[in-house]
Amino acid sequence: MDFDRKIKYLDHIVDGERVRGAGFVRAEVRDRSCHIIIQVRGLHGTDHFEKPVLLVYGEKECELCRIQISEGKGSTGELALDSRYLGTDRISYHEIDEIRIPIAAGRELKCRWKEKDTPSGTERRVQEAPELQAADNLEDVTGETPGRDFESEAVVSSAPEPELPAKAPCFPLEDKWSQLSEIYPHVYPFEDEREYLALGPSDFVIFPSAYYRLVNNSFLLHGYHNYEHLLLGRTEKKGQVRYYVGVPGNYYEKEKQVAVMFGFESFECRSEPAGQGDYGYYMMRVEL
Repeated sequence: MDFDRKIKYLDHIVDGERVRGAGFVRAEVRDRSCHIIIQVRGLHGTDHFEKPVLLVYGEKECELCRIQISEGKGSTGELALDSRYLGTDRISYHEIDEIRIPIAAGRELKCRWKEKDTPSGTERRVQEAPELQAADNLEDVTGETPGRDFESEAVVSSAPEPELPAKAPCFPLEDKWSQLSEIYPHVYPFEDEREYLALGPSDFVIFPSAYYRLVNNSFLLHGYHNYEHLLLGRTEKKGQVRYYVGVPGNYYEKEKQVAVMFGFESFECRSEPAGQGDYGYYMMRVEL
């Protein structure tokens, strides 16, 4: 069975330099069925145009479709395609190296699609951490565990640990979120007004040192190795600001039970309540 699921984030490139994040490309392939959606956000409010979405393969490229940008944002909608015949050159999904959208002279949106060669016709597999493989043996875990000490229960993953830089970047506390918003890509995984920043475990130096232990959180690493990204979100209610790290995954009762064991307190997806198999993010509250 040929299966792949990816979310890749678009960079806004100006004269060869990355300016900021500018949306995402999400794809899911099952055998010959390929579903792709491209969401662009965060361009100039004066940007109004229609541009081609190009698939780069080797030294060649071909047009996949066109995207309409209005007031700096736009979407292709969900494209239902045959994974064997994409774009005007009818290339295979597994041949894609990059996806780019030329905007103007010296400006483009781009994401690197293929990190390394993956044999065509094989199922993408990620080794599960031992405690996730043992989830079927859980019997007494409930969704609500008040007062539980998750830190003392954390199991170190056998996967290689992400290395933290020797020194964390220094931000003025009152302006830290604004500074991070200038550095990290802005993403809209639910295709609505909810906005997040995309990051990885090696970026956890932005948190107080007490949160560095999260780079050993097996549930977090499992989700990151599957989907190659994490989220950082900010909410404000009644003047109270909260921050959350989101780990991508699908909602299942046993998966939720394991998430709770590792300190994740909620699940957020496109619609509420979440249904079995819905794609979304297991959320953990953190401090900046």
